[in-house]
Amino acid sequence: MAIVEPILPAILLPVIGYFCVHLRLLDIKDMDGLSDIMLKLLIPALLFINTATAKIPAGIGIEFLAAYYIPVFIVFCLAYLLSRHLLKSDTKKGSVFAIGASYTNATIIGLPITLYGLGEAALVPLFVIVSIHNLTLFFVGMVFAELNTTSINTLFKKLQSSLRRFLLYPITLSLILGGLVNLSGIQLPFFIHAPIDIISQAAIPAALLVLGASFKKYKIQGAILPAMTMAMFKLIALPILVAFFSFFVFDIVFLWAATAVLVSAMPMAINSYVFAKKYETYENAVSSGIIISTFFALITIPVVLYMIKTYFSEL
Repeated sequence: MAIVEPILPAILLPVIGYFCVHLRLLDIKDMDGLSDIMLKLLIPALLFINTATAKIPAGIGIEFLAAYYIPVFIVFCLAYLLSRHLLKSDTKKGSVFAIGASYTNATIIGLPITLYGLGEAALVPLFVIVSIHNLTLFFVGMVFAELNTTSINTLFKKLQSSLRRFLLYPITLSLILGGLVNLSGIQLPFFIHAPIDIISQAAIPAALLVLGASFKKYKIQGAILPAMTMAMFKLIALPILVAFFSFFVFDIVFLWAATAVLVSAMPMAINSYVFAKKYETYENAVSSGIIISTFFALITIPVVLYMIKTYFSEL
């Protein structure tokens, strides 16, 4: 109970969001509007203010990112090969399957779980992961999806376009601007810091309410076998690999290593469905996988937290 209690708010608020829509206290369109506000204003405010004021330990850098993203790439490749050779998928379907298996919900679920499970100091390493999360996964996913189906020049143009959209996305911009403020040593004046801080406090409750409402939109729609397989890769294989690299391969500050492991244990990202929609393939499997992985994460995340706070803390 001591492990579950800190993350109870992250469990109960989505339930409230779900029943607000289910009982028609709010329309799904209301939640779509809240989702836009959350992604374009509330979460960017949270990311900016915390990144701008964070104290980053010396020596943290490439090893931390390697400890997280090497396992992500390993899981992506394994899932891609499984889909291509055992499920007989084409490159696009194989890439969508691999994205679902390796793309973690680091913001909507990762933010509150990390905050409640490891404390406010853990938000800094989380932001480091988030800062290149979309770019890394979408870049790798697009390259694998376009293999043998498009020219190098066409692929390069598509990647350029995706990079431009990524850099202009509010979440990315907020992290870049916050990082620049942090590195410059500029102290934000009160009339700037205070309003952003107030806005940022609404980010996590809004994200959890939107998450609960999303269960009315993303439903189990068949393709159970690939959905379950993606969920197992995401909830089991990825955290095990990240834990191995974070605690046994690289020498990383405990809190940062713990954050990497906990973030990797989050369920499949809603953005993996966006990727499936982009290529118009495996949408039902990914939609089902999001629901299945989110449900089972209620079991696996407390287990991961328990391992972090008991076994890994003593290494």
